[in-house]
Amino acid sequence: MTQHNHNLEIYLMKGLTQARFAVSASTMLMVGAALADYPTRNIQGTIQWGAGGSTDVIARGLTPHVE
Repeated sequence: MTQHNHNLEIYLMKGLTQARFAVSASTMLMVGAALADYPTRNIQGTIQWGAGGSTDVIARGLTPHVE
C-alpha cells in the first residue's frame, strides 16, 4: 500500500465516522423531541373477556406498572 492510498483511507474513515456521528446525534434529537410530551392524554385499555378470568387478573396486575 502506498502512502497516498493509506492517507486516503484514513481520510475516508474519518469522514464516515463523522457522518455516522451526525446521523446518530440527529436521530437521538428527533426521537427525544418526539417522546418529550408522550403521552399527552390518558390511554384506555379494553379487556374483551369477562371479569374475574385469567386475562382480567393479568391486565389488572399490569395496570399499575404501565400507568
